[in-house]
Amino acid sequence: MKLVSIGTIADIVELRGENRLFVKFGLKGLESVSNLGLRALLENCGLAGKKISEGDVGFRIGPRINAAGRMGKADQAVKLFFSKSSAESMEIALLLDQLNSKRQRVEEEIYRQTLTRIEKKSLDKKYKIFILGCEEWHRGVLGIVATRLKDFFYRPVILFSYEDGKAFGSGRSISEFSLIDCLDECRDFFLDYGGHILAAGCVVSLEKMNPFKEAINCYADSRITDYDIKRKLYIDTKLDFSRINFSFLENFFLLFPFGVGNPKPVFLTEKAEVVSSPQRIQGRHAKFLVRQEGRTFEALAWERGDWVQTIQRGDKVDLAYSFQFSTYLGEEKFSLSLEDLRK
Repeated sequence: MKLVSIGTIADIVELRGENRLFVKFGLKGLESVSNLGLRALLENCGLAGKKISEGDVGFRIGPRINAAGRMGKADQAVKLFFSKSSAESMEIALLLDQLNSKRQRVEEEIYRQTLTRIEKKSLDKKYKIFILGCEEWHRGVLGIVATRLKDFFYRPVILFSYEDGKAFGSGRSISEFSLIDCLDECRDFFLDYGGHILAAGCVVSLEKMNPFKEAINCYADSRITDYDIKRKLYIDTKLDFSRINFSFLENFFLLFPFGVGNPKPVFLTEKAEVVSSPQRIQGRHAKFLVRQEGRTFEALAWERGDWVQTIQRGDKVDLAYSFQFSTYLGEEKFSLSLEDLRK
């Protein structure tokens, strides 16, 4: 059940029905682990013996396991879970951590190159789906980069690595567009393909890439509307800070775990006051304190470091957010994870 929960979250499978139950009980089981390899991995992530969330799996555990396969060392991840030695397990867990760091560097470089190409050619003004490729791109990280581009431009993306006369693609999609249905429609172009609504992979002969691009763009144009690729923020309900109490959070926890198919609720709080000067974190994120109706909470804005220059202490803002829970120095920490902000 523990490994099932990790695999379900890492592969972005919908958390509905039995999948949600597998993940719910699997996450609970991860608080006490007997497998030496899994225990070493949790220790490397700083999660051993702690309450583990779906976010911990998605952003800390899963990436380290996936890094082995992405960087051509998949056998090491398998070896980790079958290890009978604590010393060997720790050594492999450290290797996976190093591979994950390398993966992050490679990913960042490819992401930078794709952004440059899209912006230079104004591809976001011309196409509803991005099809990009390069012979120098590492096949193992294309799915992650595709996810980042999909989130940034809010449209489906398939990235290809060219090798030995073939194009190996990894794609990610928005909820409004089924990627696997799209590939089914273009199946005659593939040497191999598979996946699901939001994520898929394929192999195309290089000589067929141009007609493949034409066909898939034609299909996307007929299925994706301008409204579909507009970023949307769905707010579940308005919420004043005064209503966020122990009883409210206790009921909120019943909705766990969150993920594809069971997204976190998004709340709207109006006319909150910024009561601390916004700080930039790691150059990419923003953090500040907000107060409304006598209650003060920490607000975190991921990938919105630029907000530091647009808001200041004393501003009144409307906040759209979900809740974020973490452990700091042994204590449960509660923050607002901002989806958007309006002065």
